[in-house]
Amino acid sequence: MSVFDWIAPVYGLAFGHQRRHYRREIARLLAAGALEGRPEILDVGCGTGALCAAFADEGFAASGVDVSRRMLAVARRRTKGLGVPLSHADATGPLPFPDASFDVVVAAFVSHGMAREPRARLLAEMRRVARRAVLLYDYGMRRSRLVDLVEAAEGGHYFDYLREIRPQFEEAFPGFRTIDGGGHAQWYWGEVPGSARKG
Repeated sequence: MSVFDWIAPVYGLAFGHQRRHYRREIARLLAAGALEGRPEILDVGCGTGALCAAFADEGFAASGVDVSRRMLAVARRRTKGLGVPLSHADATGPLPFPDASFDVVVAAFVSHGMAREPRARLLAEMRRVARRAVLLYDYGMRRSRLVDLVEAAEGGHYFDYLREIRPQFEEAFPGFRTIDGGGHAQWYWGEVPGSARKG
């Protein structure tokens, strides 16, 4: 059983707060023009489904995938009645969808916990199933001492992520843009080469 299976009930308690937070973040994306034409969304590493629920609240068709079956169980309860399809899959692939299945593919607070190679596979799979764009929502360059201390105690890949994410995202999506998120987070917005905007 993974750590995400163990913490799923705790994450479930924060669902309402996260859903409200993500609705504010969706407003930022709309203002920046990243979600023109109400695109079809895939949330990779959807956890308890808060981001999927927020997209559904705003009138988007959203689907989610996660590697944790317990997270998905919480997500199914929390998104019941919203029309959000949920699937079990590893974010690093292969995702269970054909190429170019969704307009926009999103991952929120997934990539900072990965080493460079799994993160590269994540970005490659997101790009593969996206028709238009990939949006990564995670820690930005506005550092938090508390987050630094927590991540240092966990001994994960957070500090490598901070050094590597911009050049790594640039390699996958030349000319990418960033959108400031709330708090210490940032959106990385990469358009799929050759994609045509809907609108």
